[in-house]
Amino acid sequence: MSRITCIVALVLAACGPTVKSVSVEPPRAVLDAKNATATFTATAKDDAGRPIANPKGKPAWTSSAPLVASVDDGGKVTALKSGEAVISAAFGEVKGSAKATVSIPAFATVSPGSVELAGVGKAAALTVRVTDDSGKEYAAPRVTWSSSDPRVARVSDKGEVTATGAGTTTVSATVGSAKGDSKVTVRLPQFAKLQVKPARIPLARAGATGKLVATALDRKGKHVAGVPVSWRSANEKVVRVEADGTVTAVKKGKARVTASAGGKSASAEITVKK
Repeated sequence: MSRITCIVALVLAACGPTVKSVSVEPPRAVLDAKNATATFTATAKDDAGRPIANPKGKPAWTSSAPLVASVDDGGKVTALKSGEAVISAAFGEVKGSAKATVSIPAFATVSPGSVELAGVGKAAALTVRVTDDSGKEYAAPRVTWSSSDPRVARVSDKGEVTATGAGTTTVSATVGSAKGDSKVTVRLPQFAKLQVKPARIPLARAGATGKLVATALDRKGKHVAGVPVSWRSANEKVVRVEADGTVTAVKKGKARVTASAGGKSASAEITVKK
């Protein structure tokens, strides 16, 4: 090969394909916390839209709004405040771009601010309104719901609150560093008395079981829903009782098992024969 031919070959190899377009991926990134990051990649392409394996030089990255989202030499974008920024990568004069949307939660407001539920099992729906640090309202992609006392009320990941026991709890919605609260109070519905059935259960021997049912009744004798009861055996050496009213014989003897709720009570007599 002649010297001139070698020089021409070296020049062509050095020049390589000409960059005609630049593709930036992903086309859009959403950052929902201050200092959250996302990394963009830039691909140089030739006039046929094919990626160029080894383009000359590295892409130069810029942000149209560096106070909203900054970008480093490797394409990593960092959220600084709420807003939008166009993130661009350039190979020489040829440039491609993508969008970075920053929504940093500043305030979360739960509605209604207080809820009263009359009885266990009753439910209510809560909603949360989130505004970013620019005061703009937006739909938060991730909301974490919690109850300070699940024994009073539990809350689903959709904001539905369900009463589990009498008392007061705080239900919170957390979005990033923003948090909103609602006070939830669960009250027992009004009822006149408790009734336990059956009034007596004979159990043949130790290990045998039976079931008691406690019902809250109004003054007309009608069932009142949503009243949780607690159970107690007067002598656990003879009979044990579970939270659902199941009784288990321990040894021969008699014991009264009592259901209580709202300051009222009713009982049944359990006899273990042997």
